[in-house]
Amino acid sequence: MTTDSFYRRTGGPGEQDTNDSTGMVRAASLVVANGGMLMVMTPFALLREDPMFWRNAGGWPVWLRELVHDTFYPLLGGELSLLLLISTMLLCSPALARWRKQAWPVAGLMWLWTAVVIAVVAGNNIANLLAGRPLHWHPA
Repeated sequence: MTTDSFYRRTGGPGEQDTNDSTGMVRAASLVVANGGMLMVMTPFALLREDPMFWRNAGGWPVWLRELVHDTFYPLLGGELSLLLLISTMLLCSPALARWRKQAWPVAGLMWLWTAVVIAVVAGNNIANLLAGRPLHWHPA
């Protein structure tokens, strides 16, 4: 087999490197987007579970209260979807096979961070139920 026929069948020299780079850039972009969502969700979760925030005792603007109320659960759903996509890409993408060992700790930390955010919200909701209040109760 000649070198030319080998390159025609495999796509040419350096094609695997291009696919690896493209896959890595896509995965890195998703990780950055996921990190950004986590940085927004974390304070939203803390504000959401703070009774003083809902009473507006801390001088928080009303628009922020409405933003937290209206966007927290959609952000959480998007976060979980994006994290699942990143994990699936790491498991299934041949282009990322070389980077799996380096990427799993990052993905694991993001799953852990997301679990902590969920635990904060779930803990407050469980406390509400134990106190005989509705599930998503917040003081008015």
